[in-house]
This record gives sequence, structure tokens and C-alpha cells, in this order.
Amino acid sequence: MIYLVSGSMSALQNVMQLIGVIIIFIIILIATYYTTKWIGATGIAGGRSKNIKVIETYKISQNKFIQILKTGEKYIVIGVSKDHIEYLTELDADELVVEENTEAAAVNFKDVFAKIKEKHKKKEQ
Repeated sequence: MIYLVSGSMSALQNVMQLIGVIIIFIIILIATYYTTKWIGATGIAGGRSKNIKVIETYKISQNKFIQILKTGEKYIVIGVSKDHIEYLTELDADELVVEENTEAAAVNFKDVFAKIKEKHKKKEQ
């Protein structure tokens, strides 16, 4: 009889430990979610600039790029490598083809997926 009571107590303890571990896991997930959200928000806010904007980047090789920057009203071309940044030249605004509204050109996944589904349906018919 004592064996049955101690066996049911250990089963109860195991269930309580499992519930405790699940609660701790849920707390860790919630903390991770809010920490990631906070870090993302502060990183975006810190990375925005009112006076400097990267207009275009062109990759020359694995670690070498040419960038066109807009600083104030000037357009500057720089060369960027792993350990070095070099001023190349300044451009006039009329020498550039600039797309001001890049957010409107963003692709919506839902629209692309709908087009793919339509093509797939046409192939099946």
C-alpha cells in the first residue's frame, strides 16, 4: 500500500515538473519575441538618416562595391571594399536615373502566389 502511494506521488511530481518546464518554455518564447521586436525597432530607428541615402549599389567583386550616395542635395560616388572607402567623384542630378518611390515597386507575395496558382490551374486544364 505504501508503494502505491509513493508511486502516485512520483507520477504527480513528474506531471508538475513537466507543467513547470512548459511554463518556463512559454515564458522564454515570449521574452525572446519581445526582445527581438525591441532590438529590431531600435536598430531601424538608429539606422535612419535624414541627410544621407544610398541610391544604388553595384557589386564589382566579392568584397568590392561602387555606391551612389545622396548627401543633402549632392550625389557622391564612392568605392567600398572590405577595409577601405574611397571618394570617386560627384555627380549632377541630371546624370542619374533615380527611382524615388522604391516602396511602391515592392513585390507583394500574395499577388505573386495568386499568379502562380492561376498558371498552375491553366496547365492542369
